[in-house]
Amino acid sequence: SSDIREAFRKAQEKASKQRPPSNEGAPMPEHEHDQEGEGAPASGPRPAPRDERPEVRMSADLPGNIDDAVKALASYPNIYTRALSLAQIVDTADPEATDKKGGPVLRTLPRPTLREMLVKVASWMRFEPRSKKWKEAIPSDAIVQGVESRGYWPELRPIVGIVQTPFLRRDGSARTEPGYDEATGFALVCRENFPPIPEAPTREDARHALASILDLFCDFPFIDEAARHVPVAALLTMLAMPALGGANTPAFLFEANTPGTGKGLTLDTVCILATGREVPKSPWAHDEEMAKVLGAAALEGASVLAFDNISPEIPFGGSAIELVLTCSGQYKPRILGRSEAPTLPWRAIVMGTGNNIVVRGDTRRRVLLCTQRSELENPESRENFKYPHLRHEARTRRGELVTAALTILRAHALAGRPAAGVTRLGSFEEWGAMVASAITWAGGANVTDAMPRNNTSDDPVLSALGVLLEAWHLFDPVSAGLRLGALADKIYPSLPPRRYDEPPQEPSDDGLGHVREALELLAPQRGSGRVRFDVRKLGMVFRAHRGRNLGGRAFEEGPIHHGAKTWRVVDPRTGLGVRHDGGPVSYTHLTLPTNRE
Repeated sequence: SSDIREAFRKAQEKASKQRPPSNEGAPMPEHEHDQEGEGAPASGPRPAPRDERPEVRMSADLPGNIDDAVKALASYPNIYTRALSLAQIVDTADPEATDKKGGPVLRTLPRPTLREMLVKVASWMRFEPRSKKWKEAIPSDAIVQGVESRGYWPELRPIVGIVQTPFLRRDGSARTEPGYDEATGFALVCRENFPPIPEAPTREDARHALASILDLFCDFPFIDEAARHVPVAALLTMLAMPALGGANTPAFLFEANTPGTGKGLTLDTVCILATGREVPKSPWAHDEEMAKVLGAAALEGASVLAFDNISPEIPFGGSAIELVLTCSGQYKPRILGRSEAPTLPWRAIVMGTGNNIVVRGDTRRRVLLCTQRSELENPESRENFKYPHLRHEARTRRGELVTAALTILRAHALAGRPAAGVTRLGSFEEWGAMVASAITWAGGANVTDAMPRNNTSDDPVLSALGVLLEAWHLFDPVSAGLRLGALADKIYPSLPPRRYDEPPQEPSDDGLGHVREALELLAPQRGSGRVRFDVRKLGMVFRAHRGRNLGGRAFEEGPIHHGAKTWRVVDPRTGLGVRHDGGPVSYTHLTLPTNRE
């Protein structure tokens, strides 16, 4: 056994001689200090030069070491707090850009980067028992993890989002210098110079400014004046986002009747003016997938979220997109692969393009439609444009037009933000008072007229409900209440037995085809049974629209009958049952969904 121990000792000595020396406890090499940090705004705190860094002696006092680390981090220019995490601004890569930099984004601070920052802002000392001296080292894992997981850093600056263009504050003043803005919590990251904004612009100045912006979009075939002013509203909304302070903003959808009309170019032009570049676009998808896209946008602090090619097959709407449009600036996404759901600031403008976009349900009141209509068979081949290279024109005149937009907002603010004929918009009161009213006050159209009209015939679900409301008297003539199971028996009567090799028998032509069509649209039944709508699903649809006024009628729950719930048609103003006289039915078929007449 002694021979074995001796052999093991010699092997350890040999291995220790071959192992490279550790850097732990050794002085850090001298190198040039990165004053700004990647993507950091120009203004902000500055860390001390390397030879003037505060000294932190690592010891068993872990809470004290973590406090010292957080205090030292306050001098670093590119570190912020966001929700329960530390964050920094980084530039994405753009190979086609002159400086190879794309748009700035917010990201949660990785642990290795946090350790690097701690080394830059403080001199970390570890006691060496052998030499009985303090020597410079890198901060321990316990300190780095303690700083990262603290969750509250009062010494550091909270950040709401990133802006790439001078913007307006709530008091009407403009932020033009790059850096962190204490008043709004936004960081202005801008590499361009903009003309000065007038100190006291007048209403006439606002009129001229509006005309100059509208001139850039003069080549598009907008359907009306309200649609013509939607691009202006989108631009002003992006510049006023810090001033709105989390207030709800509508989505901006650019639609056309045929490809090649210019809807995508309109969106790109607005984004170039507001951010300096075209923004990446995502495909529109169903509600479940949208929740993931919106969560990712909230994590990176996106200022614009654009969707491309919204087709009528997947209408624009759903609970996920409706939530962010009326979340009052606070969004709680479910992070993929993690059990936590942090509350994050939401300041992104939602935009989208598509041909003949269908907006469904309650999303309609959250949307502005910029509709273009071309009479040409191939509108992409037209010529004689005033601005044949519109994207280049927008980049060239960006400073001028951004200043024009800020002039409109500032002049309107100095005038006391008069309503100028814009009525109060539920859920969008502050946006209407700050943006929509500014456009009207400057001589423009009322952009709220571009909201899709909440017409029953424009929405397939509401149209189907209208069919049932009109026909309900055929099955419940005294408004006593009707079980949905009984409705199924009346609509799909029992048919005589058939042989297995005979085709299914269709119900006779009893004039109720439009009612069956409505039922099957609202609650389709799987399989090939006699009843072709799902009674349970139909009950859920009725509950979701209970009491909603559709043409002076509404569905309400009736009395319980044999242990089952019944439904009846009532007057929504009085709550009393409606007796029908069996007159002509105005809804005789389901109309194709359109947005605006």
